[in-house]
Amino acid sequence: MRPPPQSVVGGLSVDREALAWLADLARLAYRDRAVIADNLGDLPGFIRFSFFDADGTQAFLAEFHRFQVLAFRGTEITSPKDILTDLRFAQTPMKTDVGGKVHSGFLAATEAVIGDVSKALTPGKPIYLTGHSLGGALAVIAAAILAGPFNMRARLIVGVVTYGCPRVGNCAFVHGLTALAGIPLDRVTNTADIVPWLPLLVLRYRHKGMHHHLTASGRLLFNPGFWRSFASLVMALVPGLLHAKSWRHRLPVRLFTDHEMDRYVDKLTVATNPAVVRGARLFVGGKEWIVSGVYRAALDDPTMLVGLQDAANDAPRREYILPPEFVNAIGQGKVAINE
Repeated sequence: MRPPPQSVVGGLSVDREALAWLADLARLAYRDRAVIADNLGDLPGFIRFSFFDADGTQAFLAEFHRFQVLAFRGTEITSPKDILTDLRFAQTPMKTDVGGKVHSGFLAATEAVIGDVSKALTPGKPIYLTGHSLGGALAVIAAAILAGPFNMRARLIVGVVTYGCPRVGNCAFVHGLTALAGIPLDRVTNTADIVPWLPLLVLRYRHKGMHHHLTASGRLLFNPGFWRSFASLVMALVPGLLHAKSWRHRLPVRLFTDHEMDRYVDKLTVATNPAVVRGARLFVGGKEWIVSGVYRAALDDPTMLVGLQDAANDAPRREYILPPEFVNAIGQGKVAINE
């Protein structure tokens, strides 16, 4: 894993580098305890790690010298408990100073571990909360619970960063969380990811906070607005809808693949690394190619999977697994791969 950026280490704010690094931790939450411990152990400033697993809810707490991170695991398709949690969308009152009403399934899942989490937290140390999908929703509710009365504990929550997070509560809840408690909330969405659009507005669910949207081309837009995000979703789905014979296969696939945490990590890796630029050109075997995509090969592997499209469009797409320093060189100018 990449080391934490200075913005996170200093407990200052959530910038693009922080979004990318916390995405790594949100993805790491899907792994088992041993893998999580191994990945965290190599990071600079790491002190200790706690894992929580109760009634179908999993999370881990990573403490560093100057900050701590609480990451929740998202929905696992193979877990009936997670599916039932997602489907319990009737709203229930929040019994904290934040107020408002929230998704009853999300609240119950958070309450399953929040007691143990509270005991494990280091008092007085800044904390970030993160998670993907269901995990993001639990991170939001956990922040509301941990804030308690609006005192120093609320101010120690430096940021709540979610990826592909569904709507969590009503207007009163999100207002209480961000405006009254003053908790910074950043949510990242991906092109055709349908989950952030759920539960529907007609059910009185709302989003709040800073919105970062990843477009189909890999750009990271800041607070694009409802209609810009909706247009991005529609335009991503149009190709599948136009093919009447295949839309039943293409549409569901796009909706689910854009929700995968790997997609978020891949896009944020590219969006936050100016040296990795789609459209960069290089030569392979004397032929000019254009970089069409850059993705991390695997969680435990620093190498990158680079997709290449023939500049003359007379050859099939190629993929190469390359070391990160070589990928950076691609973004800085023309380089060659000798075959």
